[in-house]
Amino acid sequence: MARSLTGVLTPYAQMMVQRRMQKSVCWQATQIPQQISSPMPTYVYELFDFKTTCVVDLNGRTCSCGKWSSLGIACGHAITAARDSNMHEIVNLVQFQ
Repeated sequence: MARSLTGVLTPYAQMMVQRRMQKSVCWQATQIPQQISSPMPTYVYELFDFKTTCVVDLNGRTCSCGKWSSLGIACGHAITAARDSNMHEIVNLVQFQ
């Protein structure tokens, strides 16, 4: 099966990311300012999806909704935060095991 893949992600992961990208296209992201001076910038965002507010940490690969850590595939909140931070490689939002 691995040889039949056309990309880096499995077909299932590609489908999930695509669905979540479409669902989150109008969500709003606000970057939370970095509190402590650090040589590595933090990418923490507050997201509003028209129902709930979630906090996404792109460096830590976490979202307060819990979907990202449970499946290893970025939730719509993380995808919106990545889009806001000009991250173009969505594959970086999927955890490989």
